[in-house]
Amino acid sequence: MRCLGVMMMLCLTSTAFADARTFTDAQALLAEGNTEEAQALLTHLVTTADADAEAFLYLATMLRGQGDLDAARQTFEDGVARDDQHTGLLCEYAMTLAWMDQRAEALAAYERALTVDATALCAQRGRALVLYWNGDHREALAAYEGLVRRDPADIDALRGLADVHRLRMRVDTARRLYNEVLELAPDDERAAEGLRHLDELRRWEVFAVLGAVHFEGASTILSGRAGAALTLSPDTSIRAQYEADVPSNGAAGGGGDSVSLAHTATLSVSQKVASWLDLEFGYALRRQSPATLHRLTLRASAALGDSLRLLGGVRPSIDHSAGSRSSE
Repeated sequence: MRCLGVMMMLCLTSTAFADARTFTDAQALLAEGNTEEAQALLTHLVTTADADAEAFLYLATMLRGQGDLDAARQTFEDGVARDDQHTGLLCEYAMTLAWMDQRAEALAAYERALTVDATALCAQRGRALVLYWNGDHREALAAYEGLVRRDPADIDALRGLADVHRLRMRVDTARRLYNEVLELAPDDERAAEGLRHLDELRRWEVFAVLGAVHFEGASTILSGRAGAALTLSPDTSIRAQYEADVPSNGAAGGGGDSVSLAHTATLSVSQKVASWLDLEFGYALRRQSPATLHRLTLRASAALGDSLRLLGGVRPSIDHSAGSRSSE
């Protein structure tokens, strides 16, 4: 009985000691490098009725750094439920959601933080970054420009603005902004990497594909296609193409007759209209004596996931030789 009493006393003493320790003690442990004991204390503190919001912030950040994003998210959510006016909690919670590819929820959390404090830099910077990650380049551009107007020496904002301009193929503007970052922070690796990427950008692409067609009793005929593509921005490109080919019904007319090549010139414009949807508009002129065919094309490509796309299109045409209209 005496042994059991001693054990109960030790247990009660240990619990009382843990309850007596505070968030300040956890900070001191972290300052000493004792992360294991600090995490254990924070884990206890967040279960108490009067838990400090900072305890949730510290613990969730530690869990996120350890790669346990689910536990970090839950801890952030518990902290926000305890104090929904803490902008630091809301900002870090939003970034955790963004890392988990839950970007709509992340943007909502940043908007919530800005409702609490419209001047919160963590929310303004985080929102701009998630917009950039999400492919909403116009909104990201406006967000970063607002940050730079507020503080022209904001390195994160300048670098983010340069990244957006780089993706929009505005090479000169992006280069100037990256150089401004490097003037303020010469060791900024991300700005230096951005400059290197600028040198890799290509606006023009020229292509050519040649082939040979041979009919029994006829000469070998070269056919193929060639063209060029101009990228105006990550969202817009123009493509021009010329093709010469032998139609499936143009088989040398038996016994060595000459083969009539079909010549086709195509001009098309591709435009990203949403982060998940691309549209292509085009016009093609096809000539095979004596017929001339005019064709309009509309194609759509919709992303259904990371590795799956749905394609569709129509090609209405006018055949001058027959005066007919058709679509495919």
